[in-house]
Amino acid sequence: PFGGVAILVDKVLATRINFVYKAERFIVLRLDNMVIINVYMPCQSTINYEDVYAETLASILHIIIEFSDCSYIVAGDFNCDMNCISIAFTRLHI
Repeated sequence: PFGGVAILVDKVLATRINFVYKAERFIVLRLDNMVIINVYMPCQSTINYEDVYAETLASILHIIIEFSDCSYIVAGDFNCDMNCISIAFTRLHI
């Protein structure tokens, strides 16, 4: 089990923030022409790890394509070892 995702927004920016999308493993907000994505990817011990990882990346890619005119900040916990060749490493470097 995991705790979910959140993005804290300063009240000064609150009127400029638009909620875009929320999923089990990521949340998306838009601030003017900037899309902010916070993600919590599965760890390798998760059942169907590779499928969940790939599905989450595909969903995020769909958001990026939908808002292709924007800039992006993608942050969070990717749960991957960048020094190790794994499904997560491979898909993050496509």
